[in-house]
Amino acid sequence: MKIKTLLYIILASMVMQSCLYSKKAAIKKFCNKDTLLIETTIHDTIIVDSIQVDTVFSETVDSVYFFKDKIEIRYVKKFGKIYLQGKYIGDTIFYTKTVYQKVPCNTIKLVWYKQYAADYWFILPLIVLIIIVIKYFHKILNNE
Repeated sequence: MKIKTLLYIILASMVMQSCLYSKKAAIKKFCNKDTLLIETTIHDTIIVDSIQVDTVFSETVDSVYFFKDKIEIRYVKKFGKIYLQGKYIGDTIFYTKTVYQKVPCNTIKLVWYKQYAADYWFILPLIVLIIIVIKYFHKILNNE
């Protein structure tokens, strides 16, 4: 009884191993390993916070304010000192980037004559057209 069970286990493992090998061999024999180029677009938003810098001078200058677009600069005179303040108002930047990825893909191998027919499908109609043109010109030349 034990010997029969052991033989069944050995036989089953041999069959499973042979199926696994034959599957890999079949994929290698009948499939091409091609790569596909996939285009992915990444959309991102970058938010820039406001930037603020302060400094102090000990000179006598009048107070001045500059405003242009998103930039604000202030020269303020307080208690005998000049305060210089620059400020940039925050902004949002929209960022788009296209990324190409190569992805492996197994495709079915065609028989050699089907592969040639798929690659050079235009040759047969071209040959037929050339034969028709040759017969037409041959007919015209023989009639004259």
